[in-house]
This record gives sequence, C-alpha cells and structure tokens, in this order.
Amino acid sequence: MESTRTSTPPPLTPSPPTPSPPLTPLPSPHQSKATDLTRDDRIRIATLREERYTDAQISQRLNFTQRQV
Repeated sequence: MESTRTSTPPPLTPSPPTPSPPLTPLPSPHQSKATDLTRDDRIRIATLREERYTDAQISQRLNFTQRQV
C-alpha cells in the first residue's frame, strides 16, 4: 500500500495592516460659521416676522439670503 502524504500548507503570516486615511475632525456644534446668524440677527428676523414681513422682504431688508432667514 502506498502511503499518500498530504502536505500541510505553510503557516499564514499576518500581513501588515494597511494604513487608514487620516481622520478629519468633525466641526463642533458650537463652532460658528460665517453663515450663522447672531443672536441680534435672529431677534431682528423674529421682530420683522411678527410685523408680517415675508422671508423675501426680511432677507432684502437685512441683507441676508432667504435661506438664512
């Protein structure tokens, strides 16, 4: 009888870890952006809304975009 040898595969060597891309920090919710309105701006907008101005009128009057209003 012939003996059949099964060869065992060589042990696996771990591959070096692939470097991950550098993480970019998320903006803090408390950091101000140029498009953020100040407290005074929000008060002015609220006051004009109470006086029944439209968003288009408020944005034109206060020199903001309609999206900011």
